[in-house]
Amino acid sequence: MAVPAAPQTGAARTTPSAPGTGAGASLAGIEAGSLEAPRYATRVPPAARLAYAFRRGAATGAGELVWRLDGERYELALHGSTGSTDPAGVDEVLGWTSRGSVDAGGVAPERFVARRRGRDLLAVNFQREHAEGARITFSGPSVQLPLPPGVQDRVSWMLQLAAILEADPALGAEGHSIAMWAVGPRGDAQVWSFVVQDRGAIELPAQHVAEAVHLLREPLRPYDLRVEVWLDPAQHHLPVRVRLQAPPAGPASEFLLRSLQYE
Repeated sequence: MAVPAAPQTGAARTTPSAPGTGAGASLAGIEAGSLEAPRYATRVPPAARLAYAFRRGAATGAGELVWRLDGERYELALHGSTGSTDPAGVDEVLGWTSRGSVDAGGVAPERFVARRRGRDLLAVNFQREHAEGARITFSGPSVQLPLPPGVQDRVSWMLQLAAILEADPALGAEGHSIAMWAVGPRGDAQVWSFVVQDRGAIELPAQHVAEAVHLLREPLRPYDLRVEVWLDPAQHHLPVRVRLQAPPAGPASEFLLRSLQYE
């Protein structure tokens, strides 16, 4: 049985990990009917455009997160470029796009595309109406994975975290965790567990954030992505700082908020 939706109360609690899977579990070999995952109340943030200072190792440039809503449909894009004032410029280091719907469980991606320098490289398709049952398929690997409830892609997790904390801010207390399935474009899938590190003021290039919720996802395997994110409760828990690093020695990509506009 799936864990029921978290009630919208102020009671602090720790979110359970997916029963029977563990935080580092892979979807490969797991039957769709056996999947159980945490369920959360959600309240998605309003449409917004966030401009960032972007850093990739020692190189600097511009970044942007664009979150669009049209009824129950969404489009989400994250770009980062070095040596350019255009976040989707010719020196684009990171270009991720997610499209899908918003439902009672929050953000429900249908297609994720990883781009570089304007070219599609890899894609993930979340096929909820597949003839053989809901499936995740990939443009690269031939593997197919079962589609668990609440699954996210490499960019939609940001808005899903915001939606969960908007619905239940008590989950932002230090030491609490939020877990969700996350799928990458190379056929990998794991339960990502975000643990709240602390809450406090942070200084950004163009502004001061009085209180940010700092969450960390630690890598579980040698080449897993290490993820840190700082969410601003005063701005619908949207990400004001994001740091992504592929260990053991890959350069980190970091986004530092410059401005936020609601659309």
